[in-house]
Amino acid sequence: MAVSIIPVIDLLGGQVVRAVRGDRLAYKPIESALCRSAQPRVVARVLCEYTASRVLYVADLEALLGRAAQTALVVDLLDELPDDVQLWVDAGFRDRASADAWLAALGPGAARALPVFGSESLASRQAFEECFAAQAPGVLSLDRRHGQALDPSGCRDLPSIAWVRTSGPICRPSPRCASVRRALDWWVPAACAMRPTWTLRARPAPMPGSWPARCTT
Repeated sequence: MAVSIIPVIDLLGGQVVRAVRGDRLAYKPIESALCRSAQPRVVARVLCEYTASRVLYVADLEALLGRAAQTALVVDLLDELPDDVQLWVDAGFRDRASADAWLAALGPGAARALPVFGSESLASRQAFEECFAAQAPGVLSLDRRHGQALDPSGCRDLPSIAWVRTSGPICRPSPRCASVRRALDWWVPAACAMRPTWTLRARPAPMPGSWPARCTT
């Protein structure tokens, strides 16, 4: 089983914010020892350089809150980052159609963007099946908040991913690991042969003295 560490940025109001305990409306612009800016282009570039990662996970919190997606910001990030960097973007996609419409709005950069389908956003089990139909690549994020599963569509109960319910913790993050949050993502290649991959998503470390009380999802 492969293990990957993927840097994450959370976008809210056109800035990178620091996620704390899932209270999205209370998030503030990030202040990090790694990067003294909350501008998405700056944070994304520095974070990818620091981690030598060819993948950046982007959470569009505006879209996840039911507001307009920050598509222009994603286009800016694609322009800023090297051509071999891919963006995994969670923009609250409810189904495959909404993800395809979002990809179309990216223009040529769509080839370097992969939609993330969060269990908190999927409209139904049918939507889940359509999102990962043949030739439709994507990532499944099994979302949790305060220890509770966020899964209104019930996709966690499907036999194909039932093993997740019995899986133990991926790791015990330490304050030296930036702000690491736990998640299990499924990468679904074009051949539609699902293979599970443990993925640790790491945010930029906060300034000294502002370490979060616990990891968030």
